[in-house]
Amino acid sequence: MLESSQFFIAEQIAVPSLYAGLFKYSHGLTSDDHSWHTFQGFRKEFVAEPPTGCIVWGTVREFLKLCKNISEWEPNLSPNFKAVELV
Repeated sequence: MLESSQFFIAEQIAVPSLYAGLFKYSHGLTSDDHSWHTFQGFRKEFVAEPPTGCIVWGTVREFLKLCKNISEWEPNLSPNFKAVELV
């Protein structure tokens, strides 16, 4: 389902990407930036208010359904796909 059991292309499953948030620390694109994202973890329990800094975009069920529909991950959907080659 996920590439190497952990990586995914955020744009391919409508998960918010982290580029803008990370660029404020690196001051823009670096050679370490790439198309792939990974999760730090999932919460099983329902929380009325997400912890500060967490982005809630859907349920685990929705995420799994989207991932199961992916036959091949497409890094070129990321705005960083070609840009990383230029850095």
